[in-house]
Amino acid sequence: MEEKEIVKLTNVTKIYNQNQPLALTAIKNINLTINEGEFLAIMGESGSGKTTLLNLLSAMIPQTSGEVSLLGKKTKNMSEEDIIKFRFANVNFIFQDYNLLDNLTVYENIALLLKMNHIETKEIEKQIDGISEKLGIKELYHKYPIACSGGQQQRIAIARAIVSKVKIIVADEPTGNLDSANSKELMELFKILNQDGITIILVTHNHQIASYSSRFVFIHDGEIREEISKENKNQNVYYKEIITVSTRRGK
Repeated sequence: MEEKEIVKLTNVTKIYNQNQPLALTAIKNINLTINEGEFLAIMGESGSGKTTLLNLLSAMIPQTSGEVSLLGKKTKNMSEEDIIKFRFANVNFIFQDYNLLDNLTVYENIALLLKMNHIETKEIEKQIDGISEKLGIKELYHKYPIACSGGQQQRIAIARAIVSKVKIIVADEPTGNLDSANSKELMELFKILNQDGITIILVTHNHQIASYSSRFVFIHDGEIREEISKENKNQNVYYKEIITVSTRRGK
């Protein structure tokens, strides 16, 4: 089957405060393609540029130079409205602080985007029930986020992300506020979602978390230093390769 390109960066550089005394080059001449159905982990030390790279891949910020393509269409040929529509239809974000609305119940948080899209109430209930059953959060519907554990809140955030049937989940340090047990549970869930065809782009500083991916990119000082793919390796072998690469390339 021919691979379908979702996002492509070609010779992309990102400079903050360009032409200013405090100009900062966060990303330097990066080339990276992500195909539909991939599970990509981006890893690097603090300040390496990994979050900027994630924002470029999800079209949250414009590049300074080079080309960014979304589903084969160059962003320079797209209006801001078109880019927003692309994100709204294709991308959802999961963060370590969950970004749930405290004044809404769990059910209302999950249903929010569907209601904004004017989906009928019965269809909303059907979609949410199916996903919530899968994530084990159906019994939480009438609770508020503050009454839920960190692991439960992250599953609620995932339900909200996938209920709108997006193609891409962008996750920035999603396990940052979770203990090891909940982190493992979350990553196993990501694997299942990826097997269902959802493309996942994940930023992490944790080697173990990165080992759940199918492809690993190590970034240092705004440059991709190395890429490796899991291919047919078991997770432990892949994990050890990730440690070796990040230790060697980070020097």
